[in-house]
Amino acid sequence: MMENRLILLLHLATEFINMTMVYMTIFGASLVKKKWKMVLAIAIVTCGHLLLLEYVGLRDAEGMSFFTMLAVPLFMLSGKKRTYVALYPFAVIMASVVSVSVSFFVAFFLGVSESVILENHYLGILCQCAPMLVMGLWSIWCKFKKIELSQMHLDIKQYILLYTVAGCEFFMLGSIQSMSKHPELGIDATYAGVSVSVACIAFALLAVWQGIVVHREIRLQERNRALENYMQLQKEYYTDIMAKDEELRRFRHDMAAHARVLRAYCEKSEDVEIKHYVDSMIRETTRYERKAYTGNHGVDAILSGIEQETKEKKIGFTVEGVLPTQIRVEEYDLCIILSNLLKNAIEACEQVSKVSERYIKLQVGSYEENLYLSVENSVVNEIKVENNRLYTTKTDKKSHGIGSENVARAVEKYGGTVTYRCENACFTAEICI
Repeated sequence: MMENRLILLLHLATEFINMTMVYMTIFGASLVKKKWKMVLAIAIVTCGHLLLLEYVGLRDAEGMSFFTMLAVPLFMLSGKKRTYVALYPFAVIMASVVSVSVSFFVAFFLGVSESVILENHYLGILCQCAPMLVMGLWSIWCKFKKIELSQMHLDIKQYILLYTVAGCEFFMLGSIQSMSKHPELGIDATYAGVSVSVACIAFALLAVWQGIVVHREIRLQERNRALENYMQLQKEYYTDIMAKDEELRRFRHDMAAHARVLRAYCEKSEDVEIKHYVDSMIRETTRYERKAYTGNHGVDAILSGIEQETKEKKIGFTVEGVLPTQIRVEEYDLCIILSNLLKNAIEACEQVSKVSERYIKLQVGSYEENLYLSVENSVVNEIKVENNRLYTTKTDKKSHGIGSENVARAVEKYGGTVTYRCENACFTAEICI
């Protein structure tokens, strides 16, 4: 009985590692920051399987890991749980394809049936280690080539393709494994298993590669849109600067005439006229001032357009803090973060009926290479925040739903965090990078 428990624990350990590595290396997932959740999930699954061992035996207890490994996407990974659960069948079958294929190859080299390999629990566990070896080599290759493993986002066509491939491979390998249990087929079933395994691995790699290509295309389109948006903001900002510079040059050109008028007023001792004339000059000069919000030209370019929009929509807009001219966050990523947060804040404020209660407050700051951003705004309804995810009503989805995933991806790129809070009709988004 003790040996069975050891075998079961080794089986669960390889399953946990395989599932976690599939999500992290193939789908770009990341582990939850609260490690106690991981420990709790592993403990519950392990204890549950040990109880199953007592009642249903080793084989059935091992087989139940197909379902219990759902603990990995549900409790051990951060991000969109629905997406991870949707990818779970493909993740399981993909890891199984590699381990089953290795078992067929081992059987081929030993000249035995694949069922013989599976009957030896330790050989079976050794074959299960193959997926983690493959994914470990893939991770090393990505680091060597500096390939970014970002979280994969697929559309319905890619899900259909992945499920089709996973289903076909499940039935193909399952059928061959059933054949290998019949002694009369002998080594022929092993040869067939090797051939089918090679085909299954090829299909799985093609499906994953197609998903990666589509994901890169989606990310490229998002990046291009962000760059276009940022370039438009820069163009408007610098066009406004050039226009004000031109007006300021004209004003300076007229300074001699203004001085002569003031001198004439002084000679006549007309104090009231001097006061009115000086006030007019002050009002005129303030029109040409270039407002600096944070000291960072890129951020100021974004905020210039935002402030104009808030004025038109009668929303109070304040900016606090300063930023250095050079920060480690790339400008187009900063554009994604600020534009989405501030646009969502504007749309939320528009839902507030009382104009006096509409406000947006942006706070910025930096320390060494760390960046801090906080956007606070009024909301008409409380926005539900659970596990740092937004759950809004139908009307509020327009206010804070759009763009939140883009913000999360841009922040995660630099290893930062996004925190949402909603209290007393006040919504706050805080970003630390």
